[in-house]
Amino acid sequence: MLKSKLMPTIVLSVICVCVVAILATVNIFTAPVITASQEAKTQQALLEVMPDGGSFEEITDRTALPTEVTAVYKSSNGGYVFRMTAKGYKTGLVIMCGIDENGVVTGAKYIQSSETLGAENELGTKYVGKNAADYASVDIISGATLTCKGYQEAISIAFRSFEILTGGEE
Repeated sequence: MLKSKLMPTIVLSVICVCVVAILATVNIFTAPVITASQEAKTQQALLEVMPDGGSFEEITDRTALPTEVTAVYKSSNGGYVFRMTAKGYKTGLVIMCGIDENGVVTGAKYIQSSETLGAENELGTKYVGKNAADYASVDIISGATLTCKGYQEAISIAFRSFEILTGGEE
């Protein structure tokens, strides 16, 4: 009687241990591939927003920067690339913005978005060549005003962060 009650539990436990072992083994082999793929995508995005950036080094200490900044990369030419999370129509609009050593936007691109209208697709090109004094003059009026305003707020955060990193005041 006791044996018939314990047997299903033992069999299920053995199956669970085997499945966990298989998944752990698969993870050992796939984790480096996934990490390399993510790094390649990051490098591609860095070069898209700062084509003349050369090489990039991630700055890990972001304590002085706004909380929306989730990553900062310093380019070998003196500029910076900022990855920020902004709120457009929905939360989760992830934008990368490159600012060269002269404080001019070299590129901006959304990396991840849950926006509904797709307005974020073309917004980044409107900011190229703009500096802290004139980026707000970009015409962002469209059917997706919350997305556009969120995008512009992200560019504003990038300029504030650039100012902080280059010795300015927040």
